[in-house]
Amino acid sequence: MKTQDLLKLSDDEFTTAVELMKADECERHAQHLSTLLGGPIFEQLFMDVFDSLSKGPRSQEQLMSVHAVVADHFPNVDFEDEALGRLSTLVLIAVFKRTNKFDLLGCI
Repeated sequence: MKTQDLLKLSDDEFTTAVELMKADECERHAQHLSTLLGGPIFEQLFMDVFDSLSKGPRSQEQLMSVHAVVADHFPNVDFEDEALGRLSTLVLIAVFKRTNKFDLLGCI
């Protein structure tokens, strides 16, 4: 599946697709979407999200915190932009799959 195709999926289809992705594929889509949105070096974005998740217990508020961290890297993209929300999810899941340390069930 191409990154552009992920943007066209319904929320439920997107969630299912991301859950089935391996870490490499999730990261590849996140990197591509970051580039499309004019973002920073992906590794910096990844580390900032990782650092955000390292603080405090998992919660719905922390999911919004991750979105805010991602949004900070894209000042020219509206905070409510669907692509930015999907990028936040992709980076969050990529961090989870790479580190395998976080219990994200409280976030999603």
